[in-house]
Parts: sequence; structure tokens; C-alpha cells
Amino acid sequence: MGGQRHFLEVAHPAPLIVPRNLLDAPEVVPSPSRFPRGCGCLLAVAAVVAVSTLLPWCGTTPVAGHRRDSPIRLKSAFKRLEIALKGFETEYNKDLLIILGKPSNQDFEVGSDILAGLTADDQTLNPRKIRFYDPYTARNQKDGMWKDEAGKLQLRDYWGNPIILRFDSNQEGRVGDPEKPGEFVEGRYLFYTAGPDRDPATWKDNITSWRDMPRKFLWFWD
Repeated sequence: MGGQRHFLEVAHPAPLIVPRNLLDAPEVVPSPSRFPRGCGCLLAVAAVVAVSTLLPWCGTTPVAGHRRDSPIRLKSAFKRLEIALKGFETEYNKDLLIILGKPSNQDFEVGSDILAGLTADDQTLNPRKIRFYDPYTARNQKDGMWKDEAGKLQLRDYWGNPIILRFDSNQEGRVGDPEKPGEFVEGRYLFYTAGPDRDPATWKDNITSWRDMPRKFLWFWD
């Protein structure tokens, strides 16, 4: 003991080592929104309005059992018929309508003889059995093609109207306008139907291949 000093050794904890990259990292501060408060709600409302406006034009059927896209669907059928007739001529080097003796610049129905040639149902007209036209299958003899009791192909629009065709057999590049006698429409084939009132003489609601769509929402087409 005699005067000697004793020291108590105390263990110190090891220093905390923090990686330099964490110390140097800048503080992240959330950036303010680019849009003013409440703008998100306005965008959501605008989106709902846009969707509700466009849905009828996209082939929806708001009322069960009714096709509100019938005019657009019919326009598509006209185009497919035109492509089919041109495809037949390309394949056989002759217009099917000329083979069948159809009159030039006069109205006639897209009947069973035309349909048989385009769908290869008549192999005398279409010996290579090429199906140039493949329309919708009709329901209740409307809105598509079916075979009647005699085995003849029939084609009708949504309202049960036949599709009327007028063509230019001289290949002059224009067809007499069925609605406006004395005037002409550029092209080779014109198609139309009588529309909802089923009267071809009332052109206001007729669906045609050469006119723009009537300016009305499709849910008014019954």
C-alpha cells in the first residue's frame, strides 16, 4: 500500500465509423407538386367525362340487346365488301359483277349470287375456293349473313335492310350518285342501306359508303 497509487483501467467503446458517402449525401427534400391543390380532382372528372363520351363510339352497347355501333359496323361491312370484290378481280382478272351481268350505274342488291362468289359457296364462280368475304353471322336474319330455306345466302344490316350496290363497269373512276341524280362520286363501288326507317327514299338516315357519318351520338340509333 505504502503510498503507491493504483489506477483503474476503464475500457472505452470503439468509435462509431460512418461511411463518408452517407455524411456527404445531400438532404432529400420532397419537391412541391407541379399542379395546384385540387387539380387532381378536376383531371379525374375530365377523364370520366371523356370516357363516357367516347365509349359509344368504341362499340359498346349501353342497352342490352341493342347495337349502338350499327352505323360504324355497317361502314366496316361496306369496306370489306369493296376489298372482297377487288380481291376477286385481282385473283381471276375479271370483275365478279361483270361476270354476273350486273348493270353499270344502277342500284341492285348484294344478293346470293354475289355472296356465293365472294365466299366460295359457288365454286363455278370461284373455282379456287378463296373466301374473299367473311361477314358476321346474322341473328334473327339481321346484322349479318345467313342461308335461307332454299340454301341461298342472304345479307342484311342491323335493321333487316338489304345492302344496295352501284358500280362503274367502265372503270372511269366515278359512279353516279344515287342520292343526287346527275352528280358523281369518285370510286368504283358505292354501297348503302335504308337505315333505321327502312325506307331507301329518305336519305337523311340512310347509311352510305361515301358520305360522312350523321352528326349524332350512336345511342340515338334504334
